[in-house]
Amino acid sequence: MNKAFSNEGRDAAVREIILDATALLVQEQDVGELSFGDIAAAAEIDEADLRRLYPSLEHLVAGVAERMYQAFMDRLEQELGDDETPGAWTRAFIRASVADEAATDFPKIGRVLLSTVAYKPETVESIRIKQRELFSAMHADGLDPFVVYTVRAAMEGLWMSEMFGMELLPAERKDAFVDHLVSLTLSECTMTAGA
Repeated sequence: MNKAFSNEGRDAAVREIILDATALLVQEQDVGELSFGDIAAAAEIDEADLRRLYPSLEHLVAGVAERMYQAFMDRLEQELGDDETPGAWTRAFIRASVADEAATDFPKIGRVLLSTVAYKPETVESIRIKQRELFSAMHADGLDPFVVYTVRAAMEGLWMSEMFGMELLPAERKDAFVDHLVSLTLSECTMTAGA
């Protein structure tokens, strides 16, 4: 194995450790209070290594937000599979939002994104672009646009309520609610002429 490959592999592993440590810290304190020293200590690495891999806190916080959002997008792609029926993207969005991993990831993603947007809104521009692409795919999915709006508002409302620890609907009704949203995407709603 050549040395360059070895260093790249080590750097990739250290980046993951750094992102994990930063994600945990962001859940405990405001992004604006983060320091290289705190992150290096939490990741148990040299601060010099941290600064070499992430030249600024903005790069680091953006990396955490990006990685968490990408984990959701990976779940969504997995849920989508090779389904090409009308509503496939919207159903995948619902299922990815309630997957087992989402129960623990969404509150973390939300806190990181909210903190990041408050700290430096421009650092999440790549996530905004990906989100616009996702919503464009959902709106080109063969459903009435108001079905897609309903699903988006409902799922994002659930996400926000979980992030803030508020009960939007009784826990025992969540599965039935999600099933209802999926049924909306399977109904006779089709793209309207004015969409």
